[in-house]
Order: sequence, then structure tokens, then C-alpha cells
Amino acid sequence: VKSSYLEGFKTKELFIENREASVRLAATLTYPQKGKNFPSIILVSGSGPQDKNAAMFGQKPFKKLAEKLTRSGFAVLRFDERGVAQSTGNYAMATTKDLAEDVSCIFKALQEEKKIGSKKIGILGHSEGSLIAAMVAAKNKEVAFAISMAGPGMAFDTLMLLQYQKIAEAAGAEEKEIKSNLALNKSIFHAGLKDTDSVGFANEIKDLVSKKLKQDSLGIPQDSLSKLAGTISAAYNTQINNPWWRYALSVNPLEEWAKVNCPVYIMSGYLDLQVPSSPNVLNIENVLNRNGNYSTLKKGYPGLNHLFQKCDTGAPSEYISGNLIFTTSVQNDIVDWLKGLWLE
Repeated sequence: VKSSYLEGFKTKELFIENREASVRLAATLTYPQKGKNFPSIILVSGSGPQDKNAAMFGQKPFKKLAEKLTRSGFAVLRFDERGVAQSTGNYAMATTKDLAEDVSCIFKALQEEKKIGSKKIGILGHSEGSLIAAMVAAKNKEVAFAISMAGPGMAFDTLMLLQYQKIAEAAGAEEKEIKSNLALNKSIFHAGLKDTDSVGFANEIKDLVSKKLKQDSLGIPQDSLSKLAGTISAAYNTQINNPWWRYALSVNPLEEWAKVNCPVYIMSGYLDLQVPSSPNVLNIENVLNRNGNYSTLKKGYPGLNHLFQKCDTGAPSEYISGNLIFTTSVQNDIVDWLKGLWLE
């Protein structure tokens, strides 16, 4: 453990063990210089290997958010995901369930920290991190609150089809092409759900791609068509035929949210094409309410994308624009909601 003072708050570097998985997670805890029993937030990033700062496109959004929250009176823990930076483990072989187990271990470790209010610890998750927040809160009723930023509220295979459609439309793809690719992706996802054998799934992907290319009547010679089918199917196989995807295809986040009884703040950008605000937000809100959880607030942001950046269309190509990830107004709203829970 290493502690040091920074301007306005104190930081503590620590390692947290997930013993069952033989994983050691490197984390940074920040908290105000004065006081104790601080309400605390665990920051959980979206899909893909992320360090504790959720560094992307030259920015460190979790570092900025942690500093904002800590200067507002909260303790914040952010961590390198397994297999990233100073954490051990193999991210490539991890499923969302595995990552949720890491966060559960972090939650339990944070409860033991002397400066932390053990009954005041919640989880903020972005994108896949929102699902992880729901999974941990559903399993552990001591989770005090959850913040869902651009979180999925439908079965993963359905969400991926909607995501493809929205992004393709924004890119100006033709309707016929979109429909054809949607049908192929739907077939591949269905195959992934029913075929647990990796080799069998890979062969089925190749058969589905070959069938689609023949139906498209591209006028390509048979030998070239076979090579093209092999290239495309190999790309699909590399993307989908792995533990994370195979597990994700079986997941419906609403089954987890249905078991969450703590206060929930649902946030979304109206130009989010990866996890479209509607119907995902409404689905989460409805399942919470149906199960008696009415301590829910939702807020949508016009002109913001999946990373809560100001944008024109929401297309992923705009992520590199340099606009602030988790724009200032979003950060301020998170602080205000948390203050309403704990500091007023």
C-alpha cells in the first residue's frame, strides 16, 4: 500500500485479490483530506481492456471523474482491469461474469477501508460496466447505489443488431445492405447460442457467410467467392468465437436489474448509437419499477454520444474529436445526484 497527498485530496495505491480467480487488481483510492466515513464510488469501465483511468483517445475520463467526485466529498476507487497495466490475469479469457466477480472482490475490500463508510459504497458503470454494476448489486444487497451510464437494457444479441443498424444508417449504408448484414449477424448469433463447440461454431459461421455471398449474387467466380467467404468468416470467428462473446450472447441485463433494490441513476446520450437511449433506458426503468424499485432517476442528454461527448451524429468515428469524454455537465449531474443521497 502506498499513500500520497495530491492537491485537494489524498490518494492510496493498493492491490486487491480475487483469490478464486488468482487475480491481483491494482487500484487507486482517492478521498478527501479531512473527515471519515466517506460515501464511496467504484468506477467500472466499458468493454475492452481498460486501465484505471479508462484511457482512450488521448483522454483519461475516469481520472478526471474521480478527481471531480473526490473534491466534492466522495471517496472513489478505480482499478486496472485484470491483465491490464499493473493487474494480473488474462483479460482475453474473461467473461462479463468474471469481471463482475472482480468488482465484487473490490467492493468487499473497500468495505474494510478505515476511511470508508461501509454502508455507503456504490458502483458507477459505463456501458458494459453498467451491466457489471447491476450484476454485483443484484448479488450483494449491501451495494448502496448504482449509476448506469449508457448501460444496456436488452438481450445482448438484440442490442448488437440494433447497434449495427444505427451505426450503418449513420454511415449512409444502403437499406438492402443493412438488411442483408442484419440477417447474417442474427444467424451467427443464433448459432453461437446453440453451438457450444468452438470448431463447430467456426464451421457454421463459414457456411452462413458462404450462403449469404451466394444470395447476394455478386457475380464473382466461384474460387474467388470461396476465398472471400473464408476471409470474412475468419474475421467473424476471431471477433465472436471467444469466451467474452459466447457468454455475452446468453446475457439479458434486465434479469440482473430486476434483482436490484438500491437507488439507481440511469444516464444516456440521445445520440448514442452503440447503446441507443431508447429503448434501453426505458427497459431498465420499467423492470426496476415492476419489481418495486421506485428510487430511480433517469436523464438523457441531447447531442451527446456513447462516451457522453458533444457530437453531430453519434457515429464512433466522432469519438476521436477531442471533445471531453463525460462532459462537464454530466460530471456535475453525477455529483448532484450523489449529494442528494448522502451529503444533504
